[in-house]
Amino acid sequence: ELESSYWYSKQELKQFNEQRFDDADILRKERGISTSSRNDADSVRESRRDIFIGDKVTKALDDVDDNHEISLRGIEHFVFPLLQKEMMRRKKELKHTVLVYSRDKMERKKDPLGVKLAERAQELSQWARDVATERGVKYCEMKRGGGRGGGLLKCSKMKDNMKARRGSFFCF
Repeated sequence: ELESSYWYSKQELKQFNEQRFDDADILRKERGISTSSRNDADSVRESRRDIFIGDKVTKALDDVDDNHEISLRGIEHFVFPLLQKEMMRRKKELKHTVLVYSRDKMERKKDPLGVKLAERAQELSQWARDVATERGVKYCEMKRGGGRGGGLLKCSKMKDNMKARRGSFFCF
């Protein structure tokens, strides 16, 4: 009897999820974003791909959230299909790495404690941590009225963006 007071039912969770997709669809239409834009990075040469995607992440995080009924915050990857595709690509790569290790006896024998696997997983998930950090920094800056700009886009324009570490930002 008290269960419904503390937890959402499966039906309620399903409705929340459907609402996120509906909201993202409205926001995409407001911005004139086509779902086919998910393939925009496919034609970019490999050496420029990360910079191109970093610029798109920055654009998504810098987007003005002026619809007072629907917030862009937290559903950027549904509104900007390129980001969702990139997230899924990286997630699949990480999952593949873990599955190869778990199924290959030779790999497990070479690395019985999984130290190399952990290092590789950390390397493959760095992008997601950087995006999450960037998102937190952007939201904190916007909340404090600090404006927009910089971030991943700024870092991608640096001569040596390997030295640019966004992970050192803190939000107070």
